Amino acid sequence: RRDRDIEQRYLNPPSCRVYSTVDVTIPASSGVVIPFNAVRWDSTGEGMWKVAEPTKIYAPFDGVYAAGISTRHNGGGVTLSIHGTAWGVAKSYAAHDGGSPNAYLTISTEISMRAGDYAQFQMQNSEGVDRTIFANAAYSPEAHLTWLRPGVVIN
Repeated sequence: RRDRDIEQRYLNPPSCRVYSTVDVTIPASSGVVIPFNAVRWDSTGEGMWKVAEPTKIYAPFDGVYAAGISTRHNGGGVTLSIHGTAWGVAKSYAAHDGGSPNAYLTISTEISMRAGDYAQFQMQNSEGVDRTIFANAAYSPEAHLTWLRPGVVIN
């Protein structure tokens, strides 16, 4: 039975992609865990993303997952990161684009997760002015979590 369950996960891996239809403000010298308000898909049908917890995507099974996020925002001085239940920052990327009105950031990583763990996505603003993550249903902000395989990530 266990082998058949894992085979089914390879054929139809648990996967969830969420996005936001509203802009997200990142206050000056502060950070925000990015909330989402729409789901593009949740292959499990079991709520990897929940309306009541709009900043989290949950792992339904133990294993290694791909997690990632894309944003379009104004200005530099921001750091985009992926966090989780049992680990701190899994991946972080600092953007230093000199204040472009249309800066794009995309990061992804592999993370080991247990069933019930979650991933969150945060943007930190080190500038003295507010920044905005612009909502565009096609790509920003949009995040995903996809099961890749059983096991753990070896660093």
